[in-house]
Amino acid sequence: MACSNAPENAKEVEKTHTSSKSDSVSDIFETELKTIGAKDIQDLPGGKIGFYDHEDNRWALAFQHMKHKDMVYLSVNRYLNIDAAHSNAASVLVLTQIATLNHRLHGIKLQLNPDNGAITFSSTLDDTDGVNRETLHSKTENLLNAAKEHHAPLKRALEMGQF
Repeated sequence: MACSNAPENAKEVEKTHTSSKSDSVSDIFETELKTIGAKDIQDLPGGKIGFYDHEDNRWALAFQHMKHKDMVYLSVNRYLNIDAAHSNAASVLVLTQIATLNHRLHGIKLQLNPDNGAITFSSTLDDTDGVNRETLHSKTENLLNAAKEHHAPLKRALEMGQF
């Protein structure tokens, strides 16, 4: 008899950590943004955006639910901008560092927006069976930690003069 209840108990435990498709993903995103200390949380098409203060910077942390792809896109925006480079050599150095970090960081990508020069850290989360709150929190922490760790070196590279 105890064995027949085990799968039901496992399902109940899973439900406490995972949203169903009917749960509000928007509420889960807002809760996570509050948990990590984001402020001024706003609606975003398909998600939420909040503003995260790091040292003298205010980053925009966004969560977007891509229903058609069964995934969540997480991004740290307003991070740095390639147009702030003090020289061509600094631009080359930052682009080289971005390529190197994209190779080294697993599950996290740095992107460069060709239209406005914005540098963005991003990651994705599978949403096939609903948004797992613990996984979202873990991914968010990993993304923010990577952004924090690499901010100073990338900023210094942007501020370099000629080699």
